Amino acid sequence: ISSMSPDNAAKSVCGGTCMTATSASAISIAITVTPNAWNGPANTDWNNAANWSCGSVPVSGSDIVISSSASNLPVLGSNMTLDTLDIAADKTISLNGTTLTINGAVTGEGSITGSHTSGLVLGGKADNLRFTQSSTGNFLKILTLNDGATATLANALNITAGTAANSEGTLSGNGAGVLTTNGNLTIKSNNFGTARIAPNTTSSSYIAGAVTVERFIPKNTFKGWRLMGVNTTGQTI
Repeated sequence: ISSMSPDNAAKSVCGGTCMTATSASAISIAITVTPNAWNGPANTDWNNAANWSCGSVPVSGSDIVISSSASNLPVLGSNMTLDTLDIAADKTISLNGTTLTINGAVTGEGSITGSHTSGLVLGGKADNLRFTQSSTGNFLKILTLNDGATATLANALNITAGTAANSEGTLSGNGAGVLTTNGNLTIKSNNFGTARIAPNTTSSSYIAGAVTVERFIPKNTFKGWRLMGVNTTGQTI
């Protein structure tokens, strides 16, 4: 950046990362780039700049770190798109009924807190995808794997059957993405409906591993036989 003089070398924010000039001359500047980290000293509001290490709210497509020293944990207030997400151990990010799209890698030992109305769209690699195992934290309404995404469930995840009529969830794949379940995936069913696994946009399968598929049986006042059908096709049951 030859046009910048030493007097103008200063901290700046670009694309959700912190860029700090550590040394400068009239010819060149040494710049250190680090992801914008959530430290949460103020509150849980994702859109509060005081909670971020760069002093600004991340823009769409940012690389984000949920810091191991975070005092409050972030809660999304609207749909968000990130490039990468790293969550420190014992930390979480709450989707809060929004849809989070992550186009790159998901790393770290922390978790994502879902809900019956939350969505997650993956476009990169998530080797150990963890969800908060309390209340409805391990529920999603939407889970989508885009072309080339790979994800491995490290603990239990439920695709919701909904909390009202016509609110059931959907697991879907677009192209060559693969979800490895490790036996941790359940397609839920209740009196409101049954979650579904949508066909891939290509002919390839996008699920590897066992899946538990529930089927709700409504209460019947009278004894009788029920003819049960399998709500999946093309799989070994």
